[in-house]
Amino acid sequence: MAEYKTSVIIPVYNTEQYLDDCIRSVLNQTQREVEIILVDDGSTDCSYAVMQSYAERYAIKVFRQENKKLGAARNLGMRHASGKYVFFLDSDDYIRENCLEELYDHAEKNRLDFVTYDSEIFVECAGERKDFSEYDRSMLGIAEDKVYRGRDYLNDYFGIGGVFVSACLAYYNAEFLREHQIFFEEQVYYEDNEFSLKVYYNAGRMMYLPQKLYVRRYRENSIMTSRCGIVHLQSALRMNEKCLQILLQMADSTENKEGTRAVIAILANRLLRQMQSYQNKEDLRNNQYVLDLCRFFAACDGEALRSCLGLELAFDFYCIFFGMIDVGCLSEVSDLEMQLKIRLGTLRHEIKEAIDGLLAGWGLSEDKIVIYGTGNVAERIVHCYRTIYEEPVLMGKRVVFADSEAGNSPVYLGKYPVRQIDQIGDDSVSVIIVASTKYEREMCARLDQLYGGKYSYVTERPLSPQQSWGE
Repeated sequence: MAEYKTSVIIPVYNTEQYLDDCIRSVLNQTQREVEIILVDDGSTDCSYAVMQSYAERYAIKVFRQENKKLGAARNLGMRHASGKYVFFLDSDDYIRENCLEELYDHAEKNRLDFVTYDSEIFVECAGERKDFSEYDRSMLGIAEDKVYRGRDYLNDYFGIGGVFVSACLAYYNAEFLREHQIFFEEQVYYEDNEFSLKVYYNAGRMMYLPQKLYVRRYRENSIMTSRCGIVHLQSALRMNEKCLQILLQMADSTENKEGTRAVIAILANRLLRQMQSYQNKEDLRNNQYVLDLCRFFAACDGEALRSCLGLELAFDFYCIFFGMIDVGCLSEVSDLEMQLKIRLGTLRHEIKEAIDGLLAGWGLSEDKIVIYGTGNVAERIVHCYRTIYEEPVLMGKRVVFADSEAGNSPVYLGKYPVRQIDQIGDDSVSVIIVASTKYEREMCARLDQLYGGKYSYVTERPLSPQQSWGE
């Protein structure tokens, strides 16, 4: 049996004012067989001095490296961990005193590869602490006494908010991580996405424990809240490539891949937003991260790509790569640009065919289509229509936007007016598209309450059919 039950790995970067709370929360655990590993990631404040002061008083391992970002610091800690289980704790957060004992007992009793749990989050500002609930899945109906295969849990619960990709919100069997060679991508942000995807993909036994054992601190200028710069954009490019590789590994499987696709969708949407908002387009021209992702996408097996992307995600990537070509990202690699144009031409044709098939399948007449929602999903639907069909949306004549929050004052999605959802009852409506993933269930319940079975409606999910598009 391992000398330590749990190895707690704490990467540290310029968090000297929070380290006492963080380290003491581990020292005060009811579980005593705990190995603490502190890794300074090139801090420029007094964090390392605080770490050393604790190492002089307690049996704590301390390491120091030049700044290589969170993933590299965690990897260093993993290489030196000797506990049976691994726990990642960010240095500005802390844990409840029973955290490790609860997780260890749960993992041992059920022979788990990992166990995931909930968290609280608080905002700390001007010396005042405001607590509010976050990272809470207890109301989602997830069976807490069931052992899941990781990819099944991912598929079943990602779409309703049942999966948190933060590495800090899972307790890992160290041998499981070693067996499957699961480490973090280094020198990037968003490293948790690929790491968590690999964990869920490989885990044979995992469970959800509905307890808030972790406390996250929300503060300005943290990694969570920092502004998007070129390094964030490059990280998004790299993580898209890595996660797409994992998705394509699943292409030969007949299993439901909805959860995996949803992780990729989050990254693709982030990358799309960052590319559209990033001002200095010169940074993207012949950028190595851009070129790597373009080469990967251009070389992907077309059948494998079609089998796992889904319609909405395919359109996201169409927009991403079309945008790269449009701003001259591949100006000095004409062969790659041509390969990508050919792939995009095929993709555009397949997307249009899929949309035509969906519209025919819905049996749409000349009546109106109501797009219920005004967020990112609605914007993508509009953008998709204009891009793929190369014509404007016929507002008022064929398409109506509606929302739950639209009041008496005029509300617009871009230039398009938005109606209150309870004010479409007199219209001839073919179908209502529920344009949201986060509030999908609430919006469907609202439609049932207002209209019963008067109108047919579809959620955003059918816009990403798992097997029908492109076949």
